[in-house]
Amino acid sequence: MLLTEPHALPTATRDALTQLAPERIVVLGGHAAVGSAVTERLDGMASQVDRIGGSDRYDTAMAVAADAFDAAETVLIATGAAAPHALAGAAASGRTAGPVLLTRPDGPHDALGSEISRLGATEVVVLGGEGAIRWTTASAMLWPWPAEAGA
Repeated sequence: MLLTEPHALPTATRDALTQLAPERIVVLGGHAAVGSAVTERLDGMASQVDRIGGSDRYDTAMAVAADAFDAAETVLIATGAAAPHALAGAAASGRTAGPVLLTRPDGPHDALGSEISRLGATEVVVLGGEGAIRWTTASAMLWPWPAEAGA
């Protein structure tokens, strides 16, 4: 994963892409997160440039999971209020072969339970402490999705 600014492709990112010479670049986020000036710069750097985005960061995380995973035993949940937990979870995601989904600190994202069920997850790992995701939010993710997944 390489980072960019919303309206300009940083030199370090451009240089890394040149060195990697990817066949496909996937832009994560809507046009407000990664603007057309950036995607125009990416067009000549790979034979395929795709965008996966949603109406907000929570929907984008769901769309990334849907694109990358047909199923997953483990799902990692991070707060969408701050990036560090989700970025740290990316390494664990590679190890567990499960997606990082985002939730609001004060309550689960509306589609979170449905996505966990669609993936068939049997384990949910909440990243961060009570300050990142309240216990009431974390426990709401545990019910009723396991019953739905097994039904």
